[in-house]
Amino acid sequence: QTLRPKQILREFENTRQSRIDFMSIDLDAALTLVRIAEGVKDASKRYRNEANARRALDTILNAYRTTELMEDERELLDGKIAELKAALEQLGKFSE
Repeated sequence: QTLRPKQILREFENTRQSRIDFMSIDLDAALTLVRIAEGVKDASKRYRNEANARRALDTILNAYRTTELMEDERELLDGKIAELKAALEQLGKFSE
């Protein structure tokens, strides 16, 4: 079955929105991991949560660079990215 131009545009928009949703949810999850790491006494658990948060940030930044964003979407993600970077910096796990 051949897709019509309107169907292609709709599929593109659905895919784009899914990427934005993924990035936003993953940023929230990464921030949760940082908060867990901040409160954990066990060094191995702290390290694991820090590393997972950093890995999530790297994945998100890669998707961010390749996703077409509207201004409000960019502002939302930029704010969450900045918050995650700051939290990781406090833990000593982020540098540009």
